[in-house]
Amino acid sequence: MKAPFEVFNKEYKQDKNGNVYTEENYNYAQLNEYILLNSAWEKEQGYCNGSYLTPKAWEVLKKVAQIAFSYNFDDSDGMIDYFHTKFYLFLTIGKWNKPFIEEVMK
Repeated sequence: MKAPFEVFNKEYKQDKNGNVYTEENYNYAQLNEYILLNSAWEKEQGYCNGSYLTPKAWEVLKKVAQIAFSYNFDDSDGMIDYFHTKFYLFLTIGKWNKPFIEEVMK
């Protein structure tokens, strides 16, 4: 819910689909952990599931995903509609009803 650094890259005024950002777009975001794990910040220019992240936020969230997935297993087989995994990971910044806050540590 809080971080001592800026998470959203506010230099971008619209997403890749042309949707214009408002101040509310910097309160909450749902992220795709597979983009964080399988792409570099430079390649994506910080873009993850509709939000532009700062390099520091990208690295922190990538590390969170790496740590979480190190405890997971996936023995699923989509060909026979069999799904067996330890857990699913959902990465969000803020909540839909409680915005993310940048809080400088003293």
